[in-house]
Amino acid sequence: MDIKMDMYREIMEQPRVLGGILPKNEAVLNSLVAKIKESDIKQVVLAARGSSDHCAIYAKYLIELLVGIPVSLSAASVVTLYGGELRYENTLVLAISQSGAAEDVAAVVKNGNRSKAVTAAITNKEGSLLDKEAAYGLLCAAGEEKSVAATKTFMASLYLVALLVAKWAGNSDLLKSLEALPNALVHEAAQVDSIMALAREYTFMRECITLSRGLLYPLALEAGLKMMETTYTNARGFAVSDFQHGPLALVQQDTPVFLYAPGTGAAHKDAVAAFEQYAALGADLTVFTSDEALAKKARRAVITAKADEYTEIFHHTMAAQLFACGLAIAKHKNPDAPRNIKKVTITK
Repeated sequence: MDIKMDMYREIMEQPRVLGGILPKNEAVLNSLVAKIKESDIKQVVLAARGSSDHCAIYAKYLIELLVGIPVSLSAASVVTLYGGELRYENTLVLAISQSGAAEDVAAVVKNGNRSKAVTAAITNKEGSLLDKEAAYGLLCAAGEEKSVAATKTFMASLYLVALLVAKWAGNSDLLKSLEALPNALVHEAAQVDSIMALAREYTFMRECITLSRGLLYPLALEAGLKMMETTYTNARGFAVSDFQHGPLALVQQDTPVFLYAPGTGAAHKDAVAAFEQYAALGADLTVFTSDEALAKKARRAVITAKADEYTEIFHHTMAAQLFACGLAIAKHKNPDAPRNIKKVTITK
C-alpha cells in the first residue's frame, strides 16, 4: 500500500527499529542490572507523561510480576508544583520520555539523584535533558520520529522496558521471545490492507471506548490516545475491571467498543467474559485478539499473532497504530500534524 505519511512509514519501520535496540543498549543494560542488584532495590518509581506513561504502566505490571517488588507511578507535580522532596533510598527511579525533554520527569530524576536512588532513563535522543540527568541512559535508537503521533518510539520504549526486566529477572524465555519479536511483527505488517479497510467502516465514529485487562491494559489507553490525537475521536480507555465500576453505563445499542483481548494467560478468561457482556448490551464490538474462536464471534476482528502474555502487547500495538492511521486517512485528517499539539510537549 502506497501511503505517503510519516506515521504510516514509522509504524512500518518498527520491526527494523526493534532489531537494533539490544546491540545499542546491551552494555548499559548489563551495567544497570548489576547496579540494581548490588543496591538492594526495594521499590521502583516510574516517571512519564502521555504515551510514555502508558509504557510505564506496562513496566509496572512486568516488574511486579517477574521481579516481585512494588512499583509506583510518580506524580511529578509533587516535586515541580508543590516543591516536595521525596526519599528514594533503595529505589530505582526509571524515567521514560521519547524526546528526553520532559522537565517535570527530569525533576523527579534529579530528586532521585539527590536521595541516592539508582536513576535510569529511556529516551530517543542521546544527550537530551533526561539522558544527561539519569545515571543510566537507555536509547530507543529509533531515528528521527517526524509524525506528532508517537509510534516507533513508543514501541521501542516498551521493548527497552521488557529487555531490562528480562535481564533483571533472569528470564531467558522472555529474552528469547524478545529476540524473535522483530521478525514476528511481520504478521501485523501483512494485514495493512484489511486493517485499513476495517478503519474505513468507522468514518462515522465520533466517540468510542477502548478496553483491555492486565498486561494489555496500557495498550487500551494508548490505542485510545492514538485515535484521539490523529482523528479527534473521543476515545476513552479503561481496564475491563474498572469499566464495571460506573463507566459500563456508557454502553448502549451500537456504542463502538474496541476490545484488545489477550489470547492467552491470566487475563484471557476475563476478556472473553467482557466480550460476551458487551455483545449482550448491543455494543458495536471490534476485537483485536490472537484467539481465533473469540474473533469468529465478533462482528469485526483483527487477528494478531500468537505470543506469550508478556509480549503480545507488541502485536496489539502495531495493529492499533495501523487502525488509527487508517481511520485518520478515512476521515481525511493528517495524522502527522494534528491540530493544537506539537511533537515535543514540555510540562513542568
